[in-house]
Amino acid sequence: MSSAKGSKLFASDRKSIIIMLTISLFALGVTAGVLLAYQQFTRSAIPNLIAEKDAIQLAIKEGNWDEQSLNDKKIEATLLHVKANGFSFIVDKTALHDTLTLYHSQFPNYEGQYIWIVSITAPNNRDWGYVIDATNGEILMQP
Repeated sequence: MSSAKGSKLFASDRKSIIIMLTISLFALGVTAGVLLAYQQFTRSAIPNLIAEKDAIQLAIKEGNWDEQSLNDKKIEATLLHVKANGFSFIVDKTALHDTLTLYHSQFPNYEGQYIWIVSITAPNNRDWGYVIDATNGEILMQP
């Protein structure tokens, strides 16, 4: 009799173990599914973008700058990803992800695009700015 009683007790424990394993595996599967969906839907597809040096060369060519006229000027290029309502996030140039830093100007006409902002600044703070489409190198705005 004691062996029959023992097997009933073990059967009850086995059923509990199977239920716990089933719930654990289901929770693990749901968690993995949610993480996969998050990764797929939050990762934006980065198009093939022109390099920073190429954007600078396009701005120099567009402005008819030469080496002599640029020798005392500072040249900076900033890559932006324009979002809804023209708000732009500065893009990390090496990893090509949006940072949490908003750019100080809005670009509502270029929503959803990547753009280079090339600034040429003279010592007297005179500034020339060029907006360049980062996917095809088209000059969008100039001074």
